[in-house]
Amino acid sequence: MHIVHVVNKRVPPTGADGGAPQYVAWLAEEQVRQGHTVSIISPSGHSDAGYRYIPSRNLLSGDNLVRLLPSGLDIVHLHFSNESLDAALQRSWAPYVTHVHGNHLGSERPLRNRIYVSKSHAANHGSVHFVYNGVPLGQYSYNSTKDDSLLFLSKVRRRNKGIDAAVRVARHTSYPLVIAGGRRLATPATWLPGYPGVRAVGVVYGALKIRLLQSAKALLFPIHWDEPFGLVLIEAMACGTPVIAFKRGAVEEIVVHGRTGFVCSDELEMREAVEALPTINPHYCREHVEANFSIERTYEGCMAYYRRAQAGEVW
Repeated sequence: MHIVHVVNKRVPPTGADGGAPQYVAWLAEEQVRQGHTVSIISPSGHSDAGYRYIPSRNLLSGDNLVRLLPSGLDIVHLHFSNESLDAALQRSWAPYVTHVHGNHLGSERPLRNRIYVSKSHAANHGSVHFVYNGVPLGQYSYNSTKDDSLLFLSKVRRRNKGIDAAVRVARHTSYPLVIAGGRRLATPATWLPGYPGVRAVGVVYGALKIRLLQSAKALLFPIHWDEPFGLVLIEAMACGTPVIAFKRGAVEEIVVHGRTGFVCSDELEMREAVEALPTINPHYCREHVEANFSIERTYEGCMAYYRRAQAGEVW
């Protein structure tokens, strides 16, 4: 099958990028590994791991996209919503699916054939169609030996990621906190040298990111919004690191309370969960990701929706 991904961000991502472009790169690599021909249309990037990069400076124009589509394709996999793309693709012969990675507003008209990233994400938008994100497990080595540090790994500048809550929780325990993901001016712990009980390491990626995930006693995920998925949750558990998270978004679908971490309602429960970490077996964390959140599982889920779109189904 010839699969064409259309992304409005750089693929493959730069080291500091993550989320959707990283997901697309992993999925494309797995599709190539499974024997498919893969092309990626995006504003910037390069050909890599067997897939072909097609540059486009104007992805807002559906007609421009249709002109760029390679001949002989079997499915178009969109990774962002745009009414112009929807109209142009409906006029063309190309079957397509639309992967929704974020939350769209009620006033927006999302494209048809939508695939969300979790059951709760789909339900919040009146749908039942989703495929869980997955990680290439070979890139995330399991480690059962943990140090005494808690880890916050997210885009610190975004208040709804919960950095302030993470700092408060850590300071009420006996464990230091490592903050990775940049700085937030309103939170001195993210940039002030020598802040008590905190070590801020800035934006991390590659081998350093993996080492932090492998060695942490737990990942803190005190989000203040309905996160559609939360890729870092499965990255941590793939390394054998339990997750302590607030009960928002898809957290309850991803973290098994009492087995791969703890799902909490407030900061007090989160502090209590930190003290209960010795009850979590790191092996169960890795096992859970292997069974439910591998890139192979993601590949299989997407292929099933491709076949439905090719058969003319509309959802």
